[in-house]
Amino acid sequence: MSDEKTPAPPSEEEIQFGDELAVLPIRNAVLFPGAVAPFDVGREKSVALVEDVHNLPSPVIAIFAQRDPSTDDPSVEDLYPVGCAARVLKALKHSSGNYSLILQGLTRIRLDSMLQSDPYLRAKVTRIEGPATEDVEAEALAMSLRDVAKQVIQLMPELPREAGSLIDSIQAPGALADLVAAILDGAPYTTRISAEGHDLLADEPTDVGGADL
Repeated sequence: MSDEKTPAPPSEEEIQFGDELAVLPIRNAVLFPGAVAPFDVGREKSVALVEDVHNLPSPVIAIFAQRDPSTDDPSVEDLYPVGCAARVLKALKHSSGNYSLILQGLTRIRLDSMLQSDPYLRAKVTRIEGPATEDVEAEALAMSLRDVAKQVIQLMPELPREAGSLIDSIQAPGALADLVAAILDGAPYTTRISAEGHDLLADEPTDVGGADL
């Protein structure tokens, strides 16, 4: 038997969050703002967080990628400093006691300090604002990114054709970069840059080798 926990659809007020959030560390993955993705949860502290989600001020938690996936009980030093605030859309409990989560990325956040380690991690965070939409250089780079992304989509039959239309519908440079990163998730440059919090539209590409988050 499985036990499904589905928080009520949040209002606009509920989507707002403060500067203190429960933390869910993730391995070998990055959650981007605007993306909806599944995650399996099995570690003791992570399970404790999920089982307490209904007691949180809002169904929003902090997602930070681990530097070393083999670390079972990560502390602040084991996490990348920039992550993503995420809304818990659904939590499904399995007979094993583990959970499957559906999370929706909301916005980038920076990990300022860890406030508690038990029964689950909780941290003080700061919301990271995206680039100003009136930035001419950012707009130009966004146009180039949009064109390249649509060309890549045409060359990858496994991606839905609707992805191109979705890319056309996003005007804000930062949101566009996050969407493209989510669609093309897995490229070392995109994943590493996003985990470390650099602006995809502001930095020059660098060689990140075979980084595995």
